[in-house]
Amino acid sequence: MSRLTISAYQDLEAQRRRHEEQLRSALLRALDKLDALACVLERLDEAPASCTAEARTLLSESPNTSALSRLEAIANKISADHAVFERAIVQARIDRERLAMSARSLSRNATASESALLSQIIRQAPSADKNAFVALRKSFEDMVTRRILDAGRSDQAAKPAGAPLSGEAAILARALMGPADTIVLPQTPLPDETNRAITGLERLLETLGRLGPEGDALRARADQLLDDLDARDFQLKLDSLNLDGAELIAALRARSDLRDRVAAAVDALAPFDDPSSTALRMRLAAAESLQGKSLRDLIDDASLHAGQLALQEDARRARAAIIAGLQTMGYEIEQSSPAWQPGERINARRPEEPNYDVQLAALGDGKVQAKVRAFVHSGRSADSLIRDREVEERWCTDIRALHERLEQQGLGAVLQHDDAPGSGEAILVERKDAQRSNRLPPAGRQATE
Repeated sequence: MSRLTISAYQDLEAQRRRHEEQLRSALLRALDKLDALACVLERLDEAPASCTAEARTLLSESPNTSALSRLEAIANKISADHAVFERAIVQARIDRERLAMSARSLSRNATASESALLSQIIRQAPSADKNAFVALRKSFEDMVTRRILDAGRSDQAAKPAGAPLSGEAAILARALMGPADTIVLPQTPLPDETNRAITGLERLLETLGRLGPEGDALRARADQLLDDLDARDFQLKLDSLNLDGAELIAALRARSDLRDRVAAAVDALAPFDDPSSTALRMRLAAAESLQGKSLRDLIDDASLHAGQLALQEDARRARAAIIAGLQTMGYEIEQSSPAWQPGERINARRPEEPNYDVQLAALGDGKVQAKVRAFVHSGRSADSLIRDREVEERWCTDIRALHERLEQQGLGAVLQHDDAPGSGEAILVERKDAQRSNRLPPAGRQATE
């Protein structure tokens, strides 16, 4: 007889603990990142409220079953805070780039006093803190009001004394300023080429805001371009800048994604303290020195190692619970070593059924394969086939009862393969005596001879 079952087991409680440890690791890193973002933003603008205090209080609590859902909820809040802070920083940078760019677009046609102010704005705006930026923008808006928006007044005597701006420069300067309470932009339609230039400049501003310090080289090229607003190839150069900016953004995103993968691998190893996990964590901490395939291979190795350790932990507990469960259900266990290890087999039999047993094999992937066996004996006859089927049906009932028992202990059990009773050809095996030292009796009974 060869009725075969294959079962997969998961330690649900261990999975919960591992998930909590991994989540705590990720939250600690996320809080450090949020603190860094807040430090940057507080210099540039008013930082919005965040959930850092709530998160740190939760992390200070001892691990427990009820904490997991709260940790998941706070992780979502922190992720949302990251997005808010990052966008606020980008917008603050855009505002400063816009001010510096606007000042540069007007600097060619400025009076002596205006030139000094514009030079100061161009020099200081990109790195200005929030108070300095507000003052610089106010000064510029006052100048723009006098030099551009009042330029069309019918009272020529009241016009500013500065040199006239070209139409293109004036339009771009107004567009760069963006909406402001103190400035009312004219409603006259703009030429298509000018609209295209404005769209390109807005895209460039967004790119510079997202790149931050990593966009210094692109910013220098933009400064050169704005020094020659009336150039015939202005739009061509602007389009080229934006294409290069898109490549820089893509590279920045790729580096960010890779850092996230490294962080995820570190989190995956958080529940484990074996020497291999410790060594992998140390290598991941120095991952910035690696590039390309070497780094990807390290991430894959760490993730695979964590997965294998989790599988081994689940399987080890499942094997011990299976032995204990079978003993409780009246089975005697014969094993070749004191502990049931991967690749090894154990035999389980009921004392009242000396001519049958169940052989259970621990597979390398954490699953357990079970096979009902019949022993060769002098009393075996054609009627034994009926008894074979009855024993197989008994095991069919017992394995389901065993799985229910395991699930009550926090072990998820799935019967992945189950041959119908009597479906296999009878295969008889010779009985082999087990060493008594490795024989475990049914619960509450002595081992049979």
